[in-house]
Amino acid sequence: MASRLRYARKSHFSSEEFTGSPCGIKEPDLTDDETLMRMKELIPAESFEAIDISKPVIEVGRIELNIGNHEVELKDDEIPQLHIVRDFAYETSITLTFYANTVLYGLRYLVKTTSFSSEGVALRLNFGMVLPSRREQMHTVYLDLSQIPKMDDGDYHKFHLELGTEDGRLFAERFFKLSLKDVKGIKNNETVYNL
Repeated sequence: MASRLRYARKSHFSSEEFTGSPCGIKEPDLTDDETLMRMKELIPAESFEAIDISKPVIEVGRIELNIGNHEVELKDDEIPQLHIVRDFAYETSITLTFYANTVLYGLRYLVKTTSFSSEGVALRLNFGMVLPSRREQMHTVYLDLSQIPKMDDGDYHKFHLELGTEDGRLFAERFFKLSLKDVKGIKNNETVYNL
């Protein structure tokens, strides 16, 4: 498994494609003095010298899609089809759970759909920092579905989730389909999820 991760596949979505991505995203700078100082404080000196932060390797664990109180595991060999009522789209979140076995600065969570734009639209593009740990680390990404057009009955938006690095190395990817419906006058306890 380690060898598969070390030679991770190239991301389908290079950073050059994100002309319409959310603004204000600061790309990681591995030579930033403040970043290196923080890492040196957290990592034993003998370990820090042996770590190549330019070539991170991670092991990806369970990836889940949470809609309200419902939870669906996203697997690499399945594409689940889900429904959600637009009034409660803010309840949608993607939870990524994984193990990190090296210093990783510049982790990228990318959720993108091409279902209504040939160039693709990034709903979320986020950078983070992961430190060496044998413990499972959980990260949550919230999606904003308010700007996505609703679909006719039976139609789905297809979403592509990537977990990788800014230089294009891809450690995990998942797909899921989501049907959005606008319902007026619905009460909180009448939300319907067809999972």
